[in-house]
Amino acid sequence: MGGIAISIDKQIKLLRERGMNFEGFENKKIKEILLDIGYYRLGFYWFDLKKNDGSNNFEEGTNFKTIIDLYYLDNDIRYILIKYLNRIEINFRTNLVYFMSMKYKDDPIWFVNKDAMAEVFIEKFPRHYNNDFIQKHYVIKNHHKKYPECKYAPSWKTLENFPFGSIFKIYECAKDESIKLRISENLGIKPFQKFEQVFKGLVHIRNRCAHGAILYNFYLPKSLPTIPLIEYKDDKRNNLRVVVQVVAYVLSHISENRKNDFFNEINGCLSKFKHSSPKAYGIYYDQSQLDLF
Repeated sequence: MGGIAISIDKQIKLLRERGMNFEGFENKKIKEILLDIGYYRLGFYWFDLKKNDGSNNFEEGTNFKTIIDLYYLDNDIRYILIKYLNRIEINFRTNLVYFMSMKYKDDPIWFVNKDAMAEVFIEKFPRHYNNDFIQKHYVIKNHHKKYPECKYAPSWKTLENFPFGSIFKIYECAKDESIKLRISENLGIKPFQKFEQVFKGLVHIRNRCAHGAILYNFYLPKSLPTIPLIEYKDDKRNNLRVVVQVVAYVLSHISENRKNDFFNEINGCLSKFKHSSPKAYGIYYDQSQLDLF
């Protein structure tokens, strides 16, 4: 069965038996945290503090506070990332819709135009633009109520409601390479084939952030290509440090102020934990190589 569920009291007892130190935490507070965050999720954060002997016991001196600090450091970095990835997503969507709409001025639903898009995308599009999609989005629903003869709402309405991954798929399937190059150059990455590699990574990390996944010990499935001005530590191109650098690089081509804001928030978060919880910060750094910029 792969294990059985155990009560909060038994969870605490088990952690104590394995060497977890709860100094500074009353039993009531420990229960509150375990009910809030969850034993299983916190397990991802205490994993690096287990003894390397095949047991589930913790290293001597492992404190519950370190685990909680590590969790909140990761959480805070995630919130910062998703905030600025959203900024990149909006810019990318706006540019894609604008340039494609200018190219195909006479066709507001160019996303199903065989001259504009790959047939494989057009064939699958109705699966996404179904009745559930229409009913879910007020603007789309209202458009079809007002214009019942329309099969689809125009691109600037329809694609506003598509997620980052779907918008990126439209970019990949667009036939006009000059538009793809223009968008990639606007964001500082060329050729557009390299841009596609980079943005696949950004879509991946954005999805992880959106679903609350662990970040600090996560590596992208594929290493990111060389980008100007980015320093790769030990030639690692798929850890969290690289992701943060790439986000900053793309932001700098949208707004230098937004890039600076991003680095300031990242630095502020890291600095806070570096001083208040050096143990948690050290674990975070060892896995992610993320340090002050």
